[in-house]
Amino acid sequence: MSGDATKSLTRVEKAVRSKMVSAWNNIKYGRTMFKIELKTSFSESTPVWILGKPYHRSKPRQEDESMPKSEIMAFESDFSSRIWFTYRSDLRKFSGTDLTTDCGWGCMIRTGQMMMAQGLVMHWLGREWRTNKQPADNPTPSPDRQTSVKDRIHRDILRLFSDVEISSPLSIHNLVRLGRNIGKGAGNWFGPASVAYLMQLAVANFQEYQSLVSNLAVYVAQDCTVYKEDIVSMCTVSRVPKETVIQDFAVLETPTHLDTMQYSFSEEVIVEGESWCFEEGGSLVPDPNWKPLVIFIPVRLGGERFNPLYSSCLRSLLTLPSSLGWIGGRPTHSLYFLGFQEDDLIHLDPHRLQPAVDTTGVNFPTHSYHSSAPRKISISKMDPSCCLGFYIRTRDEFECWCQGIEEFATPSPVEGRSQYPIFSVAQGRGDGVGGRGEEGEWSSLPEETETQEDIQSEDFVFL
Repeated sequence: MSGDATKSLTRVEKAVRSKMVSAWNNIKYGRTMFKIELKTSFSESTPVWILGKPYHRSKPRQEDESMPKSEIMAFESDFSSRIWFTYRSDLRKFSGTDLTTDCGWGCMIRTGQMMMAQGLVMHWLGREWRTNKQPADNPTPSPDRQTSVKDRIHRDILRLFSDVEISSPLSIHNLVRLGRNIGKGAGNWFGPASVAYLMQLAVANFQEYQSLVSNLAVYVAQDCTVYKEDIVSMCTVSRVPKETVIQDFAVLETPTHLDTMQYSFSEEVIVEGESWCFEEGGSLVPDPNWKPLVIFIPVRLGGERFNPLYSSCLRSLLTLPSSLGWIGGRPTHSLYFLGFQEDDLIHLDPHRLQPAVDTTGVNFPTHSYHSSAPRKISISKMDPSCCLGFYIRTRDEFECWCQGIEEFATPSPVEGRSQYPIFSVAQGRGDGVGGRGEEGEWSSLPEETETQEDIQSEDFVFL
């Protein structure tokens, strides 16, 4: 058989194999698996925590008080408002491949997108924001919602991660493209540290062009250490534009004479003849000389298995208002952890295949970006490799975080011996790996390990 014929046969074999894998993934991760939603049970005797907020099912009723709103309903509303990214089908082809889905290999990227999206929700909408759920069979918003600023920002955040818009900075296509710096591509598995660096790089590359990330800093810790001088240099700005434009509406700068820690962001603003109002949170910059900050901290909590010594630390970190949770999972299965009850972690799972959403329309459907089915996994089953996330809005909040965070990140003494913290905060600068160097150029990202053992423990390979 000639060489050309052999090459042609090889291409045919690859195409057939790709189609077979795609068909299997459609069955394995498709919607048929989720037609019957399994109800996760929660204890009524202990609180449920989600990203710094506690919910208690058996909250007592006071004699003179009307029946309080159900805590479990409040928890469900909170959980379903977190942005959920999953495997998608019918994507445009990834460069250099015939792949039109991330099914079976993109779970770590999807969980990284979820944690970054939560940072953007905190930044633009605030922790108390809740989505108005749209039923899948009627995704068109009601007329009053069509004029909601927060609803439009919600969609603008989703567009940053769009699977169909080429210009989306945090799309899986763009992150995979940036992954070439570490020898990764579509069909490969990414570790939590690599995904964190790719998020940092993607935000930095688009800050001049995308207003939703223009006043946001993303920092990735080095060797489990947060270097204060690096963050101060990254977050300190000489000026803030007087007006930040988000597509077809604007958000005005916070008046600098106000006490920014107490400012409610409820002031009415007139934009292009229309009245807009932020009821809480919002993108208004509380300190014109400081960029709000997302911190990613890649860590490894054990050798082959998760070290239970760190269980209480992880749970305590989830009680902090600044927490974005973490990405990791169990071996071969990446998850986004955002809450806990007792020894069980509450997570969002990206392993559901859904059709790609056309986000180019003004009121595109958002129901597939939110899940109403919380899942739990025992903390003992977690893989030791993960990446923690935090959102810090002001310089004062950052200083307070630095002063107190190691107490939360340090295990209790064992037999009178002090334990090392999960991560630490240090003065000075790091070595610049994965960040901007002295000349403003981006250095290369850290190489992923190549051994099968490392791949299984760090990159969560899906076989």
